[in-house]
Amino acid sequence: MGKHNMEYPTDTDLIRAVKEGDIASFETLVRRYEKRLLAFAISLTKRRETAEEIVQDTLFSFYRHIDRIDASRPFLPYVFTMMRNAVVSRFRSEKKTVPIHTFDIAGNDDDFIDVLQRQDMKKNVSQALAKLDQRYRKALTLYYFHEMSYDDIAKHLHIPVNTVRTYMRRGKFALKQILTI
Repeated sequence: MGKHNMEYPTDTDLIRAVKEGDIASFETLVRRYEKRLLAFAISLTKRRETAEEIVQDTLFSFYRHIDRIDASRPFLPYVFTMMRNAVVSRFRSEKKTVPIHTFDIAGNDDDFIDVLQRQDMKKNVSQALAKLDQRYRKALTLYYFHEMSYDDIAKHLHIPVNTVRTYMRRGKFALKQILTI
């Protein structure tokens, strides 16, 4: 890292430094984003104590698997996706329904994500989903919330897999249209 980067390191610089064993760089990343991470976790769980646990668990997991992390990927969306997955797992293990506000499409269908990540989706997705045809909403919710495969969705909804594909394609298109208005 050059002198300028040491004074104002990018997330990529910090992740690379962490990979080289520099724990101070990890602490810098955490300090840089801790308030946003906690706010995001609270928005998902609605419970501060649970949110704090999720943030700690997610950051620990990120650090523990740092050798597998692609430093060129933006840190925040990556960690937000990890946190969302942790929340889904926790709700599932507690046999609770995953709240609609945890809907996050990060990590799937690059073109679709580009549109979604340019906007503040957390508050808009729930409203947009409510506007979708029920068939599309169910398919998207089962796929993204409950992480069901197309085959599992077909069985759950008692429809052919090709119909699930159609619902997903049309649902994503409709959602994209609503969210880009």
